[in-house]
Amino acid sequence: MGDEPEDGGGSLASEHGAGPHDGGRAAILQRRVRRRPRHAPHGLEPPGRLRGYDPRVGYGQARLRRLNDARIAGGGDYVLYWMQIYRRLERNHALDYALRCAGEIGKPLVVYEGLRIDYPWASRRHHRFVLEGMQANAARAAELGLSYWPFVETEKGKGHGLLRRLSKRASLVVTDDFPCFIVPAQAQALARKVEVPVFAVDSNSVV
Repeated sequence: MGDEPEDGGGSLASEHGAGPHDGGRAAILQRRVRRRPRHAPHGLEPPGRLRGYDPRVGYGQARLRRLNDARIAGGGDYVLYWMQIYRRLERNHALDYALRCAGEIGKPLVVYEGLRIDYPWASRRHHRFVLEGMQANAARAAELGLSYWPFVETEKGKGHGLLRRLSKRASLVVTDDFPCFIVPAQAQALARKVEVPVFAVDSNSVV
């Protein structure tokens, strides 16, 4: 709720990169993040590959949209998952795709969740809801060994440019695909302004 693609500035509220516990989902996440690449991430095929029905396309591919034509930055520091609307670390297809990309190109994953102060219909109730979710995400990310970077804007404009700077250091960006609120405009704006691929993944639809 309330990230501008050009937003940024200020400092990250915290970073959680503790090693995962043994077993369970944490071990799976660790293996997926550290796996070396064998081929390009899904979704990087030439435009039109997914047009029409193709039985070889998995349900995950059907959720995927590429928002620009930029090439993967091989020298990037990480794969960036920009969490806009699916603010959860489980049952999240966008996060799953970001993990897959990170494993395939041999980069760590960074999960960025931001909250700006002036999103439409902003209120104390909405803010508290999102902040409590961010607190829970930070705790869960620490358990899973995910690098989770939350940012909470305390003055209007303090977040200006942060997301672009984070994207500039990334090999590619994965974000949420959502048809309403401010999400489509934010995602498209970021895709226009950065020189790395931006992918949007739908976690709402039944495929």
